[in-house]
Amino acid sequence: MRYHTPALRVLLTLILVSTAAFGGSKATITMQSFGKTKDGIDTALFTLTNANGVKTDITNYGGIVVRFFVPDREGNMD
Repeated sequence: MRYHTPALRVLLTLILVSTAAFGGSKATITMQSFGKTKDGIDTALFTLTNANGVKTDITNYGGIVVRFFVPDREGNMD
């Protein structure tokens, strides 16, 4: 299973660096299975979160942003 393509590594590094720079030093990246393509290739979903509560989910299949969460001015995610 090949999750870390060169383009994905660059994208995740840029996002991690930017979240660390703008959201403090508590940035995290987690990975989970996201299913399979029609050809049977496993795909993964990377969740990036920073200290301000900004969270985004990105697939390793084309670097597609699946979800993007930003808290409002009161800090609510609704």
